[in-house]
Amino acid sequence: MLLGIHLRELSKSLRIEYEVEFNPDRKWRADVYLPDLRILIEADGGVRPGGKGHKRGAALEDDYVKQNTAQMQGFRLLRFSNGQIERGEAKEFLRRWGVGR
Repeated sequence: MLLGIHLRELSKSLRIEYEVEFNPDRKWRADVYLPDLRILIEADGGVRPGGKGHKRGAALEDDYVKQNTAQMQGFRLLRFSNGQIERGEAKEFLRRWGVGR
């Protein structure tokens, strides 16, 4: 996973876990978890015109519930599109906010 490579470039000692279940009641998973920072990261895939998949209707509302639940459980949840990851924007955002220091 490219995001994992970018995180390793930010810090070799950063603990990274993948596909971590953070809510056993709903069996919700996050793509990446940084346990020392309590940060969950979701890679949201492509952003398409017309709002397909997670980007509309009930699926979008379910994403809101998932994100709100994670925050109420004390996690910080970050979301990036695949494009942001591929262009290095996610890495730069995380670096700017001190992830990996």
